[in-house]
Amino acid sequence: MIYGFDFDNTIIDYQDIFFKVALHEKLVPKSLNKDKNSVKSFLNAKGLANEFTRIQGLVYGEKIQLANPTSGIVEFLLNLKKQSSNKLIIISHKTQYPYIGKKVNLRDSARKWIKNKLKSNNEDLFDQENIYFESSIEEKINRIKKLNCQYFFDDLPTIINKLPLGIKSVLYDPNNSFEGCCEKRITKWNEFSEYTF
Repeated sequence: MIYGFDFDNTIIDYQDIFFKVALHEKLVPKSLNKDKNSVKSFLNAKGLANEFTRIQGLVYGEKIQLANPTSGIVEFLLNLKKQSSNKLIIISHKTQYPYIGKKVNLRDSARKWIKNKLKSNNEDLFDQENIYFESSIEEKINRIKKLNCQYFFDDLPTIINKLPLGIKSVLYDPNNSFEGCCEKRITKWNEFSEYTF
């Protein structure tokens, strides 16, 4: 069985990192809610949208090692790996460099994070040759189809809704932001069962 996964906000959890970096850069008050959207809304309201874009480049690049795996994902991946016939793939829409700020290779940064954070007993949960970063959403969708993913997990309904019917797509929605929008939706990794399809 081939299981495909998005990366940003599906496997990796950035939520409080945006706040930590923005606070360190003296762009937000300590009293602000510590989630990404609060940081973005605050900076946009101050006319500092470019600063948010710069912060995003830092979070996805130099500061990525501060981020943690989403809750329960490591256990979920380990359970899938128990069956040797299962193949795990990451397919993500990710630019190579930030739009603003220092020119750090964001894809290399993500690969290092995956190697450092997604392992068990010193064994990588994803082989490097099974990690794909695409330059557009269309390329991401085409890669998912080309690799014959039987399951695909993503945090964005826009991706889920673009996948062909033959792919069993699952929306990962830990904050219940999209209740009722997708046929298969989980808020925690342990909620997934192949038998629900």
